[in-house]
Order: sequence, then C-alpha cells, then structure tokens
Amino acid sequence: MRRPAILAATVLALVIAAPASGLFRSKTVSGNLDRDANIEKVVAEKVPDPTDPNDDTLAQTAVDVVDQCPSGEVHVRVAGPQEALVELKLVTADTHPGKDILADLRSGASGRVGEIDLVSWRPINGGTPCAGPHYLFKYNSAHPTHRPPHTVAMTDFVVSVRDFTKRFRGNELRLSEGWATANDALCCPAYEKLSFYRYVKARDRFVRYHTELKRNRQG
Repeated sequence: MRRPAILAATVLALVIAAPASGLFRSKTVSGNLDRDANIEKVVAEKVPDPTDPNDDTLAQTAVDVVDQCPSGEVHVRVAGPQEALVELKLVTADTHPGKDILADLRSGASGRVGEIDLVSWRPINGGTPCAGPHYLFKYNSAHPTHRPPHTVAMTDFVVSVRDFTKRFRGNELRLSEGWATANDALCCPAYEKLSFYRYVKARDRFVRYHTELKRNRQG
C-alpha cells in the first residue's frame, strides 16, 4: 500500500466531513456493546468553542456513548475532542461480549494530527453510570511509535481491525504510519511502518507482536 494513497484518503475524508458551516459531521452508530437488554448508541457530539459557542466553524467533535442505566440515560465521553470525525464504527475486537468502538478523530487541514481509540464498553456493578469505557488501544499523533532510523517526522497514520493472521484468536489491529526523511515532502514519506497488535486477555488490551518497516516506491 502506497503512503500517498492512504494520506489522500484521510484528507478526502476530512473534506467530505466538513460542511460549509464547519467541520462537524453528525453520525450515530447503534449496537449492543455489553450484551445487556439495551442497545447503546455511539454519537458524534459537537463541542462548541468557549470563546464563541455560536460559531460552528470553531466547534470540535467528540464521541459519546449513550446508554440506559437504572438511574436514567447517561452520556459518557470516550474520544476527542478534535476538529473532525474521520471514522466511527463498531467492530469485534476483544473476547468480551458485545461490539467495540473504533473512533478516528483528526485536527489540522492535512489531518496529520489526531487520535484513534478502540474502546470496549464494560458494565460497572453498582456503579453510576452503570457502564464505562475500557481502552483496548489508544493512539495519539503526539506520541507515535518509535521513530525509524534515518527518518525525521511521522506524516500520517491509519488503523485497521480485522483477522490478519490465524495465529491468534479473533481479530488483530494494524497501525500504519508514514515516516519521512529530511528529503521527503510530507505528502510522500519514504517509509511505511506497520505495527501489528493482538488482544491479550491477561492484560485486557491490545499488545504489539510484530513490526515491519517498508520502503515506499517513489514517483
């Protein structure tokens, strides 16, 4: 996979996500996150800028879970805020009952800054609220993986959750990062670093098990 194509797809998603009035894009996905009797909703929420709450062009986006507890409806923030939502979907990630949340939020015109969160929604016995987020994997562009030799900057990042190998039970997670040398344009990094993670029940999170570094074809 060529890195310019990945970056172009991310930027295109940001452009599509941005209406004329601002970057906020409304989205809701629903599913059973914890196998109880209720269907939970995962919602992209507008976060107004405190300097001018009425200016939608300054608003950011966060992701909340909406659940029905014995005490009533609860809204719990699980990701963000950032300037724009690129992806929000439900996936099967860990071995616990229910679906998991994959949220990709970005900031900046190029979409090179942001976070990706993989979140499991877990019951809290006797708690208020009655359930809460457990982070299986959390990536922030401010803290990328270890910089490969001869590179100077991480330029873009993408996460995929699917069955990459039959060695482990269930789905794995692949983090793809573009890494540029001092001679590269940020659109066209020389290297692609692939980090593969699997769910480890004893640690209740995704743990890296393999890393590859590839040289991208230039031109």
